[in-house]
Amino acid sequence: MQAPDYDGPRWAIWNWRTQLIAPLRGRVLEIGCGMGPTFRHYHPSCEVWAIEKDLDRCRMALAAAQSSPARIRVQKGNAQALPFPTDFFDAVLSCLTLCSVSNPQEALGEMQRTLRPTGSCALMEHVLPLSRGGAWLAHAIQPWWSARLDGCHPNRDTAGMLERSGWQIRQCQRVACVIRGVFTPPVGQP
Repeated sequence: MQAPDYDGPRWAIWNWRTQLIAPLRGRVLEIGCGMGPTFRHYHPSCEVWAIEKDLDRCRMALAAAQSSPARIRVQKGNAQALPFPTDFFDAVLSCLTLCSVSNPQEALGEMQRTLRPTGSCALMEHVLPLSRGGAWLAHAIQPWWSARLDGCHPNRDTAGMLERSGWQIRQCQRVACVIRGVFTPPVGQP
């Protein structure tokens, strides 16, 4: 999967999160909500289940949820073993999370399982740079980077993982080593 290059200004990447969240409606699963920086962007009609692996960040996210226009439930959880029924969500959101989970393929399988077949996955992730030099650098710094940034892998080929797993691109943009996209789940269950 080659994400199309984004030809807008580089600073526009900071607006990507808002642009991903604004169209979401219905039941939304947010994977790796951190301290809840996305919560203020949800539409009031959304019912959000936000999971976070770190208990301290869950507590901060609970406080952030109080000022959200949407109904948000925050709980400690693992993207690789989601405690939700099959076909439960209308949308899944992942912002800078798949780069940090220990098994992103399992997380994608769980996202697919809990997402309705007509649903969508909105994500913003760092990905392996396309240039040879950028890829070399991402591989070189990965051990140091991961040790200091909560297991983040700047050298993951997340776009390739989505493609190999059968996810379909509805839209996708790329700036350097970050992609933003909306994907639909593969046909059939994992």
